[in-house]
Amino acid sequence: MNYALEYHLSQSAFLISTPRKKQLKHSLITIHNGLALIRLGKYEYVLEQDDSFWLPFDCLSAMTYLPDTQASVVEFSIRLTDSFPLQSGFVELPDVTRSIINKLALAPVPDSQLKTFLDAIRYEATELKPELILGHLSRLFSDWTAENSGSLSKEMHLALLVREAQKQRLSGIKPSTIIDSLFQGSESDYLCLCQLILGKVL
Repeated sequence: MNYALEYHLSQSAFLISTPRKKQLKHSLITIHNGLALIRLGKYEYVLEQDDSFWLPFDCLSAMTYLPDTQASVVEFSIRLTDSFPLQSGFVELPDVTRSIINKLALAPVPDSQLKTFLDAIRYEATELKPELILGHLSRLFSDWTAENSGSLSKEMHLALLVREAQKQRLSGIKPSTIIDSLFQGSESDYLCLCQLILGKVL
């Protein structure tokens, strides 16, 4: 059912990556553990633990959760008439909103209580002031290529390499071509890393 306000907790041992698409709702994303990437235009904005990010309706973006990332997502339907922010960006959560989101991440609550909590977040969301800040780590991720990982850790580089392999596979490129271009011809590296990072073989 499509509710006006929805909350869900995203957590996975493996990498999760969505294609670039327009937002159908306003979204408030908060990272509890791990690392997430939001691509807007040519930049990847890195969300670390305790970071929150606002994505407005109709915003063209792609989302990546690195392995072992836990995130809360609150979605606001465009049917709501509140004056939500129209700009994307990092946000400082009010104390009440942060406390509610942290509580919801710990354990499910009854529907009646959830509605009260989400209404409180809805009220405070209209006061959020998103700001796009391209920090050092965001620049490193934005500049990454398969041939040049910059000063990113090996773990992050391999996650991006597998994400690129997944993207190419979805676009119809043959595994043999991907193995040659991204994994230096090593099929065993390709299979092992996909299984380790994605939890499956492409």
